Amino acid sequence: MAKILNNKKSSGGSPYAYYSVDATSSNRSTSSVDITITVTSNLQYSSSSLGSGSNYGLVGYITLNNTEYSMTLKSTSQSWSGTTKHTATSTFNVNAPGSQQELKNVKFRVSRTGSYANDYSKGGALSSTSCSNISIGIGHTPPSNVDFYLEETSEKLINAGIPETTYVKSLSNKRVTIAYTLHDEATASRYGIQDKYNTYAFNTNPFTIDGNAIKDEVGNKITFKTFVIDNMNGVGYSNSIVYDYIDYNSINLIETSTTAKRDGQTSGKVKLNINGTFYNGSIGNVIQTKPIIKYKFWKLKDTEPITFDNTIPSNSINVTGNNFAINNYEIGSTDETASNYFNPNNAYRIKIFVQDTFTTYNSSEKSVPIGEATWSEYKDRVDFKKITIQGKDIISNIIYANNKILWGPDYYYMSASNTINLSQKVSEQKTGIVLVWQAYSDGAPQPWDYNFTFIPKWQAITNSSRGVVCYLATSHAGYIGTKYVYLFDDKIKGHNENSTGATKGNSGITTTNNHWVLTYVIGV
Repeated sequence: MAKILNNKKSSGGSPYAYYSVDATSSNRSTSSVDITITVTSNLQYSSSSLGSGSNYGLVGYITLNNTEYSMTLKSTSQSWSGTTKHTATSTFNVNAPGSQQELKNVKFRVSRTGSYANDYSKGGALSSTSCSNISIGIGHTPPSNVDFYLEETSEKLINAGIPETTYVKSLSNKRVTIAYTLHDEATASRYGIQDKYNTYAFNTNPFTIDGNAIKDEVGNKITFKTFVIDNMNGVGYSNSIVYDYIDYNSINLIETSTTAKRDGQTSGKVKLNINGTFYNGSIGNVIQTKPIIKYKFWKLKDTEPITFDNTIPSNSINVTGNNFAINNYEIGSTDETASNYFNPNNAYRIKIFVQDTFTTYNSSEKSVPIGEATWSEYKDRVDFKKITIQGKDIISNIIYANNKILWGPDYYYMSASNTINLSQKVSEQKTGIVLVWQAYSDGAPQPWDYNFTFIPKWQAITNSSRGVVCYLATSHAGYIGTKYVYLFDDKIKGHNENSTGATKGNSGITTTNNHWVLTYVIGV
């Protein structure tokens, strides 16, 4: 299901209404497709109403491939009130040639019935509005009976001194046999990870493709994909991935032996040490006899860079068998204006990237912190060693204590039917959670009247499932509200009264609870 119109306000008011339209395609054939349209409607305000009678029905009109279809959104006998959502669904069979993959120029309008028909000044009426395109796929059946098998060029393996059970890039081949109902001449393509499409034209059925197999980056597997496109411009798809397990050992970086220390307490340089093992890079590519090693670094307060832009020269990598090492490789600069200057008054993070012929490895950022460490407050050059408790880096946990979004962005009144699941438990946060409330208007949360409710994690641990009262107010108490939520360690449930409009309580205070919606839950 795809949303093609979202929360569109009607052209006519008294009352105004909002319309959202979703579309789903099914039963695709070479000449037509079924399109199921679901329209969700609601009036603008809790005080809004649209009564019954011959002039008070609502009819939706959807234009698909230049043909307009109608569906009843509200019958003349119905009465709508408040902001309750109403749903109407209809399915239409639309003419569409097999080569067409999208319905374009989709339009939607809403008209009142009776003497108000096509009068877009009337309440709830919506003039013709453009919608997003609708994907309808293609009108053919994918090929079947795809046969794969692996052919090893044993002679080349033996000549290279490599065991025949070992997968070697560009020495292994796949053959593919495809049985497919062709619509005249077809074009088939072979595709492998890290490779381009190789295209072949066929007009026989079945047909075969030969080509090199390329290693899957995910692990120790070979992936081979094919797709077919016939002359009706349809059926473009990936098909039938097959895996063959291979004799291959991935890179193993021994992170406990990976360190980065300052080259002198006040220097702008760092000495890098790495120890690890890797699969012999000469297999499959005799030019590459050493792994490629790159690194990236950033200040603690900065965002981690996306790419590894710094490469360690191969002559600084020591290789013995399948083991490699970097010993006291110096990075950084003594020039304080240089981009790679390690300021002695700042702490940094480093990540290492290692690649041999077949795979890559990224080190954990925590395994290679810069310095042990240097702080500007200590001019006597005292070194602080890492402090851990039960294996956790306590200083790191304090430094990197950032607010984490446990739910959102989304928005709910938090009615009784609303339950939100948290990505982490409340008990796993440092102190608890904060509920973020925003004003709700015109069918969406608005960037004003923010209120924040702090709930300590003690509540979730000792009083799980119990209700919590949240007091909310606007400037000068123009609106006052209360929200009542039930807090669990891993979720929050709502209450019916959280979506009520202006209500005067026994205290004499009028609360307008539906002025706010919950938009985020933040761990703190």
